[in-house]
Amino acid sequence: MKKNTLKQYLLELNKCLKNEKINLNDNDTYSYYDGMQVSKKLWQLDAYRKLVSSIIEDDFINSRTSLKYMEHILMSIINRIYDSENPSETVIEETTKFFQFLNELSDYEIFVPLRDISLEIEEIVFCKNVKVLKSDERLIHSIIVKPEKITIGSQNPIPFGGRVKPISYRAGTDKEFYSCIGSAVIQVIVKACDPIKAVQIALNISRLVVCFLKYLDWHIWDTENLSLRVPGYGLDNENLLVIVKNNDKVLVWDENYESEEYEIDALTQKYIVNLGGQRFGELLEKQLSGELNEIEQSVMQSLIIFGESRNEQNNNLRFLKLMLSIEYLLNTSSVEPIVSTICDRIAFMFGEHLDERICIAEDVKKQYNKRSRVVHHGKSEIGLQELDKLERYALGIIHKFLCEDEWKSISNKKDLNKKFNEIKFS
Repeated sequence: MKKNTLKQYLLELNKCLKNEKINLNDNDTYSYYDGMQVSKKLWQLDAYRKLVSSIIEDDFINSRTSLKYMEHILMSIINRIYDSENPSETVIEETTKFFQFLNELSDYEIFVPLRDISLEIEEIVFCKNVKVLKSDERLIHSIIVKPEKITIGSQNPIPFGGRVKPISYRAGTDKEFYSCIGSAVIQVIVKACDPIKAVQIALNISRLVVCFLKYLDWHIWDTENLSLRVPGYGLDNENLLVIVKNNDKVLVWDENYESEEYEIDALTQKYIVNLGGQRFGELLEKQLSGELNEIEQSVMQSLIIFGESRNEQNNNLRFLKLMLSIEYLLNTSSVEPIVSTICDRIAFMFGEHLDERICIAEDVKKQYNKRSRVVHHGKSEIGLQELDKLERYALGIIHKFLCEDEWKSISNKKDLNKKFNEIKFS
């Protein structure tokens, strides 16, 4: 991203915030993208969407700093410009500091724990920057000093998506530390602008190492139930403790130390009723008695895959799961071309008029082109806007089959196909 482009986006957003009289200190709800907390209130503003999307999609920024760190920096910049008596001058100062930050790389030595591995040799050296090491007392002594919080500037602790958890280490006796770090670690040496980015790079490398070790196992032992893994990856909410060394500092990432709790109150109870809770209860009873019809089975399967997508850490896999959730409900034939079928059906379900339906169909087709690039060409380019749109389509479809009588009454794929033909040709 060019400096002038960032200045322009920031000034546009500031003008919009002033015009809309938005208080940045008001309570808000958030979406999450690669650890970046995105304000749902601000996301309604075109200027904010342009700013955030341009940062998320910028390869240079993403290669050097984490989106979680970026979220903090970005909101600090937005607040300072908003409170400034001379926004134009403040923008110049802040963007200059921002690009200085991006050009300052630090060296990090990351230790990622491995679960369910018995390392009977001292180390496995894959390259000079990636090794698997035995977690013996000698290694622990070389790593641990008093852990510190990570900060931006002199204030504002960045708590790694949970919080930094102090560890009192005594050689050979600290059971908590040994239970977190495990019997072996993957050592990854990286350069990054912030420690969170360094950990993210190390975790991606570590998962590749685990996949290679599984590939290796297939050729040697072919262990069917091999549980070797990096803790906390995928849908498993295991505690993940990563040690970060930066010069003389030792930092601790404890990723799942804090998690969000789902608060059910009286208002939520009303939503349960309005969003298809009664119908869902009926489907659960049918599931228990083995009486689900063809469409009801698809609804339940679609709901499961949508739920799993909400926990998926990999954006490409999350995107594919959302697509699969939609296809479970709307694809009625193995003969019909799936792309045009799904595009048409979503358009007819949500579009009231011809122009609106054409617009929706074109939008869904673009999503399928993205899907094709991910699946067939290995392109990693799924952005927040694509995920947001696809999630809304998936939610809307499930909602119709749970809440609207004209869709709830359909019992098989043949009748669903007939329903779409009636809408299409009426």
